[in-house]
Amino acid sequence: MVIRLPDDGHWQRKPGCQERTKIVDSRGDETMSQVFRKSVSSHVMTKRGFFHRTSTTSCINCDALTLIDTETPMNPSKFRLCRRYLLTAPLLLASTASFADVSPALDRFDLSLGAYYANTSTTIGASDKSGQYTGNVNLERDLGFEDHKTVPRVKLDFLLGDHQGFSFDYFSLNRSRAKTLSDDISYGGNEYDASASVHGKLNFDFGSAAYRWWFGSGSDVFGLGIGAAYYRVGAGISGTATLDGESAQASTSYDETAGAPLLQLGWRHAFNDNLRMYFDASGVKKNGGNLNGHIYNAALGLEWYPWKNVGFGAEYAYTRIRLNDDRDDYNANLDLKLHGPSAFVKFRF
Repeated sequence: MVIRLPDDGHWQRKPGCQERTKIVDSRGDETMSQVFRKSVSSHVMTKRGFFHRTSTTSCINCDALTLIDTETPMNPSKFRLCRRYLLTAPLLLASTASFADVSPALDRFDLSLGAYYANTSTTIGASDKSGQYTGNVNLERDLGFEDHKTVPRVKLDFLLGDHQGFSFDYFSLNRSRAKTLSDDISYGGNEYDASASVHGKLNFDFGSAAYRWWFGSGSDVFGLGIGAAYYRVGAGISGTATLDGESAQASTSYDETAGAPLLQLGWRHAFNDNLRMYFDASGVKKNGGNLNGHIYNAALGLEWYPWKNVGFGAEYAYTRIRLNDDRDDYNANLDLKLHGPSAFVKFRF
C-alpha cells in the first residue's frame, strides 16, 4: 500500500471540496479518475493475471491524497476458481440454451402405463427329432382359448440430451385352459383322442431396451434405435394320450429364455403442445441358440395431454412372433399373432 500526504505532512481538507476516486497502479501512475462519493472495489485483468484493486478518495481542492491503491496478486485458489468459472460459464450457458431446443414432439421423460387388448391367434407345435411324430395345435380353435386377451404394457422413454436417449418396453402374455376335446389332436408325438381331457398353457414375456437417436427439429422428428430384447416362452399340453393303442397320462412342455439384437424405427409429430401422433416399428431376429426366430412389431398412436404433465394415449398395434425351440429330444415352435388397440395413462416431464 502507498500512502501520500501533502508536502507539509498534514491532512487538510478545504471547505466545499469534492471527493474523487483515483486509481493508480503500483508505480504511482494515474490510470483512471472519476468523481465519486464512495470508495469502489473491482477485479481488474492485467497481463500478470487477476488482481484485486481498491481505492479511496482524494480531495480535489486540497492536494491531499489519503490513499491509494493497493495492487495485490489474487490468492492462487481464488485465481483457479475464477479461471474455472470463466471456462465453464460458456458451457453452462450453451447447455441451458440447448435444454430449450428439444422438439415439441419429444419429452425429456415419458412414462406410459396401460393395456393392450389383443386379438390373438396362437399355434404351438412339437415333433420328435426324427420327424416321425409331429403335431400342431391352435389354442383358440382346438383348446377353446379366448381369441381376445388384455395384456398389461409398460413403456418408458427419456432423453439424455436434446436428440438421443433410451427407450424401454415390456409386456407379458399368460394363458391356460382345460378342455374336453371334441376332435383328435396331436402334439409332441402324443395323440389326444376326442373326449380326452387336456390342459394347455402359454406364457410369453417380452422386454426391450434401446438407445435412440432422433433426427430433425420442429414438429417432426425421425428416430433410429439399436438395442437388445429379452423374451421367454413357456408352452405345453398335458392330458390323456393314446400311444400304440394304449392310453396313459402324457405331457409335453418347454420353457426357454433368450436375448437377441433389436432394431427400432420411429416418427413423432406434434400438432401442438397437447396433441401428438407417432409411429413405431421394431424387429428382433436371432438365428442361433436353442430359442431362435423373429419378433416384429408396428404401432400407430395418438397422445393427448389435457394437463401439463398427465395425459392419455391410444394406439393400434400389430405383433408377429415366430420362435423355434431346438431341444435335445424334440423340437417345438410357436406362431403367435397379436393385433388390436392399446390405451395408456401417460406422464411426462
